[in-house]
Amino acid sequence: MMYSLKKYRKSFYLLFILSLSFFSFVHAAEEKTKKNEKKETPVIQGKQIDKIVALVNDSPMLKSELEENKKQLEIELTRSGQTEELDEPIAFEKKVLNQMIEDQLLEKEINRLGLEASDRAVEEVISEIMKQNNLPSKQALENALIQDGTTMEKFYENYKTRLSRNNFLEKMIRPRVKVDENEVKNAYKKRTQSNDQQFIYNISMIFKPSSSKNKKLLSSLQKKMEKKEQNFSELAKKHSEGPGKEEGGLLGDLRIENLENSLAQGVSQLEKGQISQVIENEKGLFLIQLNDKKIAQFDDYEKLKPAIEQELFNLGLVEQLNQYVQTLKQKSHIETFL
Repeated sequence: MMYSLKKYRKSFYLLFILSLSFFSFVHAAEEKTKKNEKKETPVIQGKQIDKIVALVNDSPMLKSELEENKKQLEIELTRSGQTEELDEPIAFEKKVLNQMIEDQLLEKEINRLGLEASDRAVEEVISEIMKQNNLPSKQALENALIQDGTTMEKFYENYKTRLSRNNFLEKMIRPRVKVDENEVKNAYKKRTQSNDQQFIYNISMIFKPSSSKNKKLLSSLQKKMEKKEQNFSELAKKHSEGPGKEEGGLLGDLRIENLENSLAQGVSQLEKGQISQVIENEKGLFLIQLNDKKIAQFDDYEKLKPAIEQELFNLGLVEQLNQYVQTLKQKSHIETFL
């Protein structure tokens, strides 16, 4: 259930761009000079209360909120194998706080513009999620969310925020982005004339939801296949809970950019016929077999043009969104106390 719910979440158009995650893009603007002095943590009846780590237009952000956000991002980064950010804890903490500040400014702006998603719109999304996951009632959804480590209240608020930001994207950011024909042609030329060889990977996959039991199972299967004791296709048909199960886990030909980072990294290290170690990310557990690897042949310009236009448009959305948020920051009174 965890796999299908999270898979569906990624289907919303550019909702993750709108999350303003600092892992999605790099902020160009320098942070304002911060005050050196730090506020003392208030004490009431001998007990230390929550520390203020930032003020945004006189609205306080608390240490407990920062720690909660840090913890969640640490989990997501660890699951996806992108732990480089965690090697510098002080810088990581500052980036998380900066992200919280930007999120709050954007939320206030959305409310000011009257672009907050309606309860009806959120309910429609939740109903569609229930339908996609064969959940007959709200109680069944709530039970699935508990297994997924969250609550119905958090789930609802999460989607209300995402839909509100999507409204903002469509109304305020999308009209600012234009893709020029020359940009598309230059991008095509750069892609097709690159000195770096690009490959097509033919892969098969065994997927299981994350659990210690499933991790042990996949480790056991991997060792058996390494010793040629069992066949990948047969084991995929028997054990996989992911796409291509009936075809022995076969996913067919894919470019590396079509895979999530953790899977792409695993696949790129394999030789033809090899099977990966167990790969774990936010969706679950994977074993990957590389069936074949060949140099990619590029389609002509007209065939690739729509995909390149979409890529450039998405990059433009990120750039314009970043600029909008930086303008909000410049107009605001922001103090941080880390």
